[in-house]
Amino acid sequence: MTNLNFNPQADVPDLSGRVFVITGGTSGIGKTTILRLAARNPAKIIFTGRSAARAQQVITEASALSPATKISFVPCDQADLESVKASGEEIIKLSGGRIDVLICNAAVFIPDAGVTKQGYEVAFGTNHLGSAAIVDVLFPTLMQTSTATESSDVRIVFVSSESLLTAPKEGIAFPLLKTDMASFACVASGLKRYSQSKLALRLYALEMAKRYPAVTSIAIHPGKIKTESVDTAPWWTKLFFAVSSDILTPDEGCYNTLWASTADREKCKLQGGWFSPVGIQGPEIPQEHLSLSEQLWTWTQTELKTHAFSGL
Repeated sequence: MTNLNFNPQADVPDLSGRVFVITGGTSGIGKTTILRLAARNPAKIIFTGRSAARAQQVITEASALSPATKISFVPCDQADLESVKASGEEIIKLSGGRIDVLICNAAVFIPDAGVTKQGYEVAFGTNHLGSAAIVDVLFPTLMQTSTATESSDVRIVFVSSESLLTAPKEGIAFPLLKTDMASFACVASGLKRYSQSKLALRLYALEMAKRYPAVTSIAIHPGKIKTESVDTAPWWTKLFFAVSSDILTPDEGCYNTLWASTADREKCKLQGGWFSPVGIQGPEIPQEHLSLSEQLWTWTQTELKTHAFSGL
């Protein structure tokens, strides 16, 4: 279900003074999110990505929309936890000790079977563990911002996907996460691995909300978006996009992220929520999958600590 009754120019409030961090901001909905945010005059936008050339183009376009906003790029390969840690530390320096909203957007879309630098299945290691790692590094600054004033409104937005509904039967195959899972599920193996990683993001947002209520944690489905990544996806994915009727442009694909990042927190009951575009509750997730949130949390903290992260 998609409801695009949302106008970024009218529905996103003035963002003066606020600091936004977004991962994976050099293309796709990451880029369009930055441009839409910049148009509402935040103090700073800090974004990550792998291409310095693309990043410069984003900075040029965003700065034209709001010359007073400080736009900064930090290189990061989210499939490498060492890179994530280094980029997080640089983000803290650039933030000046304030981060109002962290948008965990960076992801790989149905990649070929493989592992990250640290040996995790590539979709899970990049999409979930990489996101959890950047949260780990930035969390002290997020918490510091949340206690700065009574009106502080600090959020973490996890860009998940309704593809989590096609996750494997067990939800998350924990024993296989340190393999390439090449033969996992046999049919549509790549989609299953991707869906598993997106389920993890939704579960992580849920567990974050339970454990740290001072920070609003939200998971969203951005919609079915025709981005550049679709061009290199498997043939059956291209066919799906070709026959679907509710495909969004990259600009429309950022609307739900914008809503989750800026909508009135008291009116919208955002904490721990899971939303389809724009601001619609759901879709419903099987209870047996939701029940994995605590196990995922424990697994994630254990793995992060193994790689010299603090853990939450």
